[in-house]
Amino acid sequence: MIKELIQFTDSLPEELKSIGIVPKEGLHIILNFDNPKVFKKIVYQKKKVELTDVLLFCAARTNSSWMLDNDTNKCIDKKTKAIHSCSPYCLAIKKTNLEDGENYIKRKSEGKPVVYDSLISYFDEAQKMVEDDGEKSNAITFINMINARNKIHSYLDQIEEYKKIKDSEYVIFYADLPTEIYQKAYSFYMLDKIFTTNQYNFPKGEVTQSTIGVSSFFSGFPDKKPFLMHQTATFDVSSRIYASDGSKLLEIKGILGRSSLPNPLPIFIYEDERKELTLALFNREALEDGKKRGYKEIVEEIQNKLHKELGNYYLLFYQKGEIKDFDFVSRFEYQLKDKKGEREVWEVKNLFILKDGKNIKPSYFLKNVFDLYWGVFNIAMGDKYNKADNVFDDLKEESYKENDGGKNDLTLGAFRKYRKTIYDYIYKSRKNIITGSVFKEIMLAGIRDDLKYSRSDKIKEKLNIYFSLNHHFDNKNLNFNGYFMPDKLDQLIEKTMQIADSPERIAIADEVEFAFVAGQLIDFLFDKSKSADNSHAALEGFLQKSDSKLFKNEIVRLFQKYLYAIERDDNGRVKRLMREIMAFDKSADMKKLMTFVLAGYFSPSFYYTKKKVEVQ
Repeated sequence: MIKELIQFTDSLPEELKSIGIVPKEGLHIILNFDNPKVFKKIVYQKKKVELTDVLLFCAARTNSSWMLDNDTNKCIDKKTKAIHSCSPYCLAIKKTNLEDGENYIKRKSEGKPVVYDSLISYFDEAQKMVEDDGEKSNAITFINMINARNKIHSYLDQIEEYKKIKDSEYVIFYADLPTEIYQKAYSFYMLDKIFTTNQYNFPKGEVTQSTIGVSSFFSGFPDKKPFLMHQTATFDVSSRIYASDGSKLLEIKGILGRSSLPNPLPIFIYEDERKELTLALFNREALEDGKKRGYKEIVEEIQNKLHKELGNYYLLFYQKGEIKDFDFVSRFEYQLKDKKGEREVWEVKNLFILKDGKNIKPSYFLKNVFDLYWGVFNIAMGDKYNKADNVFDDLKEESYKENDGGKNDLTLGAFRKYRKTIYDYIYKSRKNIITGSVFKEIMLAGIRDDLKYSRSDKIKEKLNIYFSLNHHFDNKNLNFNGYFMPDKLDQLIEKTMQIADSPERIAIADEVEFAFVAGQLIDFLFDKSKSADNSHAALEGFLQKSDSKLFKNEIVRLFQKYLYAIERDDNGRVKRLMREIMAFDKSADMKKLMTFVLAGYFSPSFYYTKKKVEVQ
């Protein structure tokens, strides 16, 4: 991984590396060596101020002057840790640590060192970063302009904006020098801080580019938490890297942290047209119109321009300062395919008659894996914000509490269990990891949650997906007793109507027909309820039954409860269906037939379906 990340960092154009670098929020002051009384000043606040050339000047120099990883333990101000710059050409202090800031007042009253007590020691350390005599002279000139409290405030007293910035915002002084000079000094600071600790460096002594040690990019040392440390390992550290490599890793860490590159990010290992095109896309979009190309758009452009699928690359997912996933992808399949490996459009049919107002919604089609992600898995497992893209971060239960008061606990549990599986399926083309049983668990989790809160449309939407696409994950249709459900559903509806409308007895042939007809009848009986609770939650009582006899007893109880309403307006269909349900004497595991019960329950009701042909 180290080699690939370093090669990728070196391949990025310098212009692209600088995208996303912004100033710190607060007051920026650029000092003039020729005339100390003349200086530039500007305030930056993200949501209120557009980036100007002056602010970009400040951003570039701050980026080459700041404490590593925003970690105050890596400040060169050891006394107060209130100076967050690490450069002989820059001084950065939060307003709260200056004279009129809350932290300054508190420390002063407690008799603790304040930031001005650190100025001399800070600049002594900073000067050690400069070797060239001419550059050292520039550093001394800058230091002499602001190395005391009265000198700093001689500038601040002239700046009205200083009084208006927040305590949490910075006051930053800069020497008006080229970025290259800042970077040269900063490289000395980085050498000393590039390793997590210098305890394991080899050789000992001053750190150089050829020193090897433990990179802070990978490791931390929980010395104060022994329970996090290896207790039986025979080695002190697992690996070391060269300081020169460590600086490259920290460079890419900074670039990734600015979110200027796609996430996940494809890192190609071979020099070919795909790598060239990808880098060109990164650069073009970032520099021309400020847009950032996502992984999906990169894949699509490579497909359209090169007529090639991606492959032989590393996929990097980076979040909140950490690499969450770094994996090799030998082949990425963008287009959806059938079991034979041939391209195919996957159709989600409107089997359960979802409507948009009065109009029946049409089927929709999935052409590629991203259509599958958003058109299937996001619907099945999305939170209340309709998002299912939180692959690696902590999941909040609050996000799975719907506005109707419902808690989607089963959906949340399934997403926790399978979110990485879905990510690997979509982004790494690991097509064998979503099996029929996995797909069933994913789909039924959301359906069971929706049942509790009478979300009929959501249930029908998920049933449409489950019944339409199951065979792509479950090629023998074991989830449906071997049946291809789009066809079987038509047959079950037809059989139900034959039983309901025939003056002669037509028997239920098997357990699948029994479950479907039972679902139809349960829906009709619930419809007779005058209760204010018209949810589908009561259906759960049926779905919990394993034994078919107990299942039938529950139907009888419900039938008797609403017998008065049935006798008043029955057209004969109800009694015929009830008769055949009671006559079915084969034992069956109803939990395994749950989807057929749901299919009957949510299909158009037999009671309101017109006769196609008058039975003789």
